[in-house]
Amino acid sequence: MAVPSPGVSRVLILAPRGRDAAVATALLEAAGAASAVCADVAAFERALGDDVAFAVVTDDALRWADLRGMADWVAAQPSWSDLPFIVLTQRGGQLDRNQAAARLSEALGNVTFLERPFHPTTFVSVARTALQGRRRQFEARALIEDLHEGEERLTTALLAGHLGAWELDLTLCSLKASQTCRAVFGRDLKQPFSFDDLIASVHPEDRARVEAAFAACLSGHAECAIEFRNVWPDGSEHWAEVRARVLRHRSSGSARLVGVASDITDRKAADRSLRHLNETLEERVAERTAELKRAHAAMLEEIGQRERAEEQLRQAQKMEIIGQLTGGVAHDFNNLLMAVLGNLDLLRRHVPNDPRTLRLIDGALQGATRGAALTQRLLAFARRQDLKVESKSVTELVRGMADLLQRSVGSPIDLRIELPDDLPHALVDANQLELAVLNLVVNARDAMPAGGQIVVAVDHQRVTLARDLPVG
Repeated sequence: MAVPSPGVSRVLILAPRGRDAAVATALLEAAGAASAVCADVAAFERALGDDVAFAVVTDDALRWADLRGMADWVAAQPSWSDLPFIVLTQRGGQLDRNQAAARLSEALGNVTFLERPFHPTTFVSVARTALQGRRRQFEARALIEDLHEGEERLTTALLAGHLGAWELDLTLCSLKASQTCRAVFGRDLKQPFSFDDLIASVHPEDRARVEAAFAACLSGHAECAIEFRNVWPDGSEHWAEVRARVLRHRSSGSARLVGVASDITDRKAADRSLRHLNETLEERVAERTAELKRAHAAMLEEIGQRERAEEQLRQAQKMEIIGQLTGGVAHDFNNLLMAVLGNLDLLRRHVPNDPRTLRLIDGALQGATRGAALTQRLLAFARRQDLKVESKSVTELVRGMADLLQRSVGSPIDLRIELPDDLPHALVDANQLELAVLNLVVNARDAMPAGGQIVVAVDHQRVTLARDLPVG
């Protein structure tokens, strides 16, 4: 026999005659169960309690005893309790053979008769059965206590949150609603309140939405949660929030719609007040912002005019200084180039008629001439004169630079020049274009110190002017 659980602490024994008490105690101790021997019926009645595992009594101890106190205790047991009694008898437990057995069964309720003499194994088996039954009763008690505790916590939570509980039997379509729930809809416990009454109390403008939410919940969807207006019997309008879900009984399959309801009229009023306050504040902020923008605009304008004037003055001073420096440098450089050009011209006249030498002198003259043109551009910039834009063949301009470009890149660089013959003329400043091409080739050469290939190609593209672009 297993050791009793903590809720079942002892076995009561009432066997005042012979060795029955000693034998029962020894058998129970050998099986690991604690026992307490009572001297008489009065002591036995005082020892009865919810913590008793079961009781072992002899029929002769109760034959002439007043069983009313014991019967009253048995009748007053809580719903989960049915204390087992093992009655040791020499007359058998059949009611038609033993009238005393009928009296004991009526008084004690849960009685098992064990006729003497009995085998120890039989006694232990009967005791184990009684103990197992009592343990199940204690398990039921624990579940009931947990259920009651949960109900108390739920009740406390509902009261604290001003929530009213309600339950709709979907089979009978009967509604059970707490007092708090009825108060949400303006009813008291004396007034009839069915599910139809609940739906009828919903504001006409919200009723279709509420019915759709309940229908979706009943069709197996998630929990229903909805806020709506409801009209009380006195005609006043209030706001309610209802949450519900369907619960189905596992065995019977019956379903209930269980939920809570709360009055949110005050919250809705507070929300409206808060929205109104926010709207007022937003309007004031917008007005103040517009005023500040207008003031700033009159001021981001006065300051802007002053800054533009100052910037124009600074630019004028800068351009004047740059023009002075550029003019001086260009003038000195032009004087040097004139000396170079004169000497090259004299050298060309006195050297022998060697084609290679003449070609080198012509290349030097061409480079010096381009340098002189550059100085003219610098002088034009210094004097703020317009550049000379003419219709030129870009192909011819680049082809005329071929020797200069080849000498500028040197032998490690493979220079390729791709010039189509059918290009239209372009409006360009010839000197500026030649200078730009030369700069690009020199920069490309410097970017490839180990050698490489440079391709100079000329092509034409159609360019859309900004004024021709679509607006939008």
